Amino acid sequence: MFEDLRVDDIRKLLKHIPGASTKATRKADLVAYGCEVLENPATLKSIVASLDAVQRLALAEAVHGDGRLDRQRFKAKH
Repeated sequence: MFEDLRVDDIRKLLKHIPGASTKATRKADLVAYGCEVLENPATLKSIVASLDAVQRLALAEAVHGDGRLDRQRFKAKH
C-alpha cells in the first residue's frame, strides 16, 4: 500500500492522525511511526469517534471485506 506513496504523501496522511507528530524523514521510518501510532487503542478510538455515520459505514465495509472500500458497491448498498 505504501510502496507507491512519496514521503510527502505519508506526512499528509499522518497529519490526519490525532496526536501524531514526528521528525522522521525516511519513508521507512515514517511508515513504522504511523503503524506504531495506529496500534494505540486510544488513538483508534479517537479516530473512530470523529467519523460521521457514513464514514463509519465505509470503515465497517472495508474492515469486513478485503481491507479496501469498493466505492461502487458501497454506493449501491447505502
